Amino acid sequence: MASLREMIGGPSLIEAPVVFNPLSAKLAQAAGFPALYLGGGGLGYIQCVTEANLTLTEMVRIGIDIRTVCPLPLILDGACGWGDPMHLHRTINMVEAAGFAGIEIEDQLLPKRAHHHIGIEHMIDPDLMSAKIREAAKARRNRDFVIIGRTNALRSSTMDDALRRAEAYRAAGADVLLVMAHKAEHFRQLGERLAPPLMTLTTTVSCERWD
Repeated sequence: MASLREMIGGPSLIEAPVVFNPLSAKLAQAAGFPALYLGGGGLGYIQCVTEANLTLTEMVRIGIDIRTVCPLPLILDGACGWGDPMHLHRTINMVEAAGFAGIEIEDQLLPKRAHHHIGIEHMIDPDLMSAKIREAAKARRNRDFVIIGRTNALRSSTMDDALRRAEAYRAAGADVLLVMAHKAEHFRQLGERLAPPLMTLTTTVSCERWD
């Protein structure tokens, strides 16, 4: 089975559905998906709390449960990394030990606020986020472990700010960039101005490709 890093280095779009327990992971595997995504938002709904209430140990435990029965590469929605740059070392070590193939880290304030559910962001300074990504890259033991740098800047700032943040996170060591966008013109601009690999989140079952 190909690693997540090998998949994203290939020519094909990789679809990784949100899962929240072993059963949903097995269903995704049976449906033919090549990778999985343990999402904080979806898991929060399942647990009847907000994503901001989920802990690192809770996410790692669920990841171990999923990895016990399903071999597909599993990406962790790591929210804000559960700490400052120093804390990222333990976060990455625990996530790797649980068998995750990668982690997504976003540039939000800690403790994470729940306002993002209604479109309000609390973004940290991009220099601090870059430092967190650098520490995450330094902490990983497996070179195949993928670090995804995420920004929601398009929701509360400008395209230029989102691009500057994304480029800074790539320079800091992010293997993949995730700039949250919902408009076709935004996707076109991101694809034109940012080097691959790129990632997005969607609630649809299919997506249009812009070349």
